[in-house]
Amino acid sequence: MQNKFFASSFASSNKKQIFIMEHKLKFFMPFLMILILGSSVLTLDGDQILGNYVSPDAKSKMQVYKEGDVYFGKLTYNKENKVKLGTIILKNLVYANKEWKGTAFAPARNKELPVTVTMPDAKTLSMTVKVGLSTQTKTWKKE
Repeated sequence: MQNKFFASSFASSNKKQIFIMEHKLKFFMPFLMILILGSSVLTLDGDQILGNYVSPDAKSKMQVYKEGDVYFGKLTYNKENKVKLGTIILKNLVYANKEWKGTAFAPARNKELPVTVTMPDAKTLSMTVKVGLSTQTKTWKKE
């Protein structure tokens, strides 16, 4: 008789523990999903720059790609052949506060200059380069 009582109270105790754990899981699951989805959305924001772009005069094309957490842009087409295909024209772009900062290769000067890249919309990439006191912005379009 004592064994039946012990077995039934043990089973009852396990059911209570399982019930409590299920409720805790149901309570914490939405928070866990927000945490997981929120971190992936943050990653996607920076990755929106990835893709192929055409220069304003349509004489050049560039592919923006990612290595680790850093973005680069290499020349994939150049109608005038002034710059060798495969040349990295955007280097070490780091995403923060809805913009990417790094360096841009300026073929006319044959040097790298600080650049800030923004995306006013999903299909537009604006590169702003500062040279001394002047600032130049070029807008490339996503293919």
